[in-house]
Amino acid sequence: MPLSFQQTKEPSELTTVHELVRLVKQEPDVFRTVARIFDRYKTDKEAYKEGFDEELELMIKQPGFRIRLKTRKRLLKMLKAIYRQPDFQQIRSVFLEAIIEEYGPIHPTISYKEMYREPLIYDDGEMIGGYECRMDIVFHEQDHLPMEMVECKANIESFLSATSVWNQMKQNRLKKMHYMINLHKYLRECYVEPVLGFAFYNENCQLLKENVHENWGFPFIRFYSRRVLYHHICAKE
Repeated sequence: MPLSFQQTKEPSELTTVHELVRLVKQEPDVFRTVARIFDRYKTDKEAYKEGFDEELELMIKQPGFRIRLKTRKRLLKMLKAIYRQPDFQQIRSVFLEAIIEEYGPIHPTISYKEMYREPLIYDDGEMIGGYECRMDIVFHEQDHLPMEMVECKANIESFLSATSVWNQMKQNRLKKMHYMINLHKYLRECYVEPVLGFAFYNENCQLLKENVHENWGFPFIRFYSRRVLYHHICAKE
């Protein structure tokens, strides 16, 4: 029997996220700007510091960002409001997921017919990988072709680090890593090796990546920084 997928999450209904994605589709540098801001200001508490709005404006006006004046004004207004909303962290996380849904798969060799949000994955009626974890987004074409599975972390350094020791990680993080490793192993041995990795707003993850690849011994795990995602978005638009 073929693999089957049971989606467990519905599309986001956050209008703010849809509006941000719409702006990215019009001007890809909007993603680079928003991702940089979400990486620098990680909590809504930042909005209550003196000079926060002025800092936002300066970041949006960076001359290297190719964004029209009208869009800059709209973006500044939106971000000021986003940082003052009680569901700020949800917006910050869901925007990243929405970007992956809109522009994925990220790896250039992957094609897909179906996209699933946090799916349970079955083979011949048996769940693979385990019950306790799911990947955020899965792109699937056919069972004999590699699928891409992406886990979104607004701040990858809150989940992994360059100095994390494998057997000393927090239990919830170990569970997610074991799930990813088990999923990769099963698909590689029974079907075809998948493309599997993290997407995040952080810019530089080289040391963290080396820790996972070399110290932990999982070189198949990919890391999609905001720079990688930005270039991918530009190539798609």
